[in-house]
Amino acid sequence: MGSEWLTDFEKAKQLAEAQKKDIYLVFTGSGWSKSCERLEGQVLSQDSFQDSLTKSFVLLRIDLPLRSNLPEEVKAQKRKLADQFRLETYPSSFYLDASGRPYFRELGVLSLKPAEYAAHVLSQQKAKKTRDALLKQSDHSEGMVRARLIVEALSGLPRDSVTTFYGDQIRELERLDPADTLRFTKSRKLETALSDLDQEMNRLFNHQSFDQLIEKVDLFLKTNQSTAEVRQQALGYKMNAYANSTRVKEAIAVADEIIAAGKGTRFGKSAIRKKQELETRLAR
Repeated sequence: MGSEWLTDFEKAKQLAEAQKKDIYLVFTGSGWSKSCERLEGQVLSQDSFQDSLTKSFVLLRIDLPLRSNLPEEVKAQKRKLADQFRLETYPSSFYLDASGRPYFRELGVLSLKPAEYAAHVLSQQKAKKTRDALLKQSDHSEGMVRARLIVEALSGLPRDSVTTFYGDQIRELERLDPADTLRFTKSRKLETALSDLDQEMNRLFNHQSFDQLIEKVDLFLKTNQSTAEVRQQALGYKMNAYANSTRVKEAIAVADEIIAAGKGTRFGKSAIRKKQELETRLAR
């Protein structure tokens, strides 16, 4: 028989600590996400998948359905946990140690049979071994050598999780490298700001608050020294906001700005396609 999927994060951590296991956390959206329904039906619900993982993982599933009769406090707890993990895509799978710290993240669904999927999940524990080896090595080092080892350990982790779950390591880095010569602090702050912007963009798009969205992008670009690709990504939100509010000429102007920053990036290529689509709309 398969193992029971827990639905409480704190209980999962307690059990993982007691049994010396990791946690396999899957966020799903039943009733509205076809990918989630496929993952649930073909993989998560299968005894062969669950049985293969139980020696190494506590299984935790957080479902956020479009409609449900759950009490509001339960819904709020689920949304809070999704925000804590900076959830952007459904389904999303997080591989956690017993204390709840992510060491690997996976988006979407893989085209694998249940047994193959389980073997894939188990293989990702190598990411934790790498993290732990680097942090252990850093414990026996000092100064900038220690700082570089910590940076190397954190760089291999899900970037959106570092700020939330690795505060001790971040504070140690700030102590060891106050001038940020390794540029980790600057990079982390930019990534956090971009992740915050991404979540805000999703909310504003859902509410069709396009003018507010454009203001948020402009503020982000004004207050953050972003790389070229990050700037392109932020401008992509702005371009789509103009396009969805039927301000086609303004959207084309932003597309040109994205393209000028780099045609070869994925954002540049996307802007080229979007510009062609917008020009067709304008010509009608």
